Amino acid sequence: MDRLSLHKARKLTKEYQKMVPKDRVQLRKKRLYDLVTYAKENSPLYADIYSGLKDNFTIRDLPVTDRDMYMNNYDRWSTDPQITHDSVNRYIQYYTDQSDLYLGEYYITSSSGTDGNPLVSIHDAN
Repeated sequence: MDRLSLHKARKLTKEYQKMVPKDRVQLRKKRLYDLVTYAKENSPLYADIYSGLKDNFTIRDLPVTDRDMYMNNYDRWSTDPQITHDSVNRYIQYYTDQSDLYLGEYYITSSSGTDGNPLVSIHDAN
């Protein structure tokens, strides 16, 4: 997937707001298709989850996922195979300076974990 700057995202949002409703529907379908296709091609977990989808799927056809499923398949979930549960935990344990990006390109944030298990989120600069 192409990286998207904030400037480009704002421009696309303005363009979307000017579209007629049927064009908005078509754009949403295309974006969903592109996102699911990218996930299927780059994430072993999503390749399995989405293997039965037909080409003309809708958002209602996507299987329900949950946190437990993701956590039980952490090393298969990401579209970057370098991201693993063990390496994320090592990073969190040893790197307290957020200027040291995980794997040189990712930011890591964590929820408070009110249920006893904090949610660790990984994202790039975009």
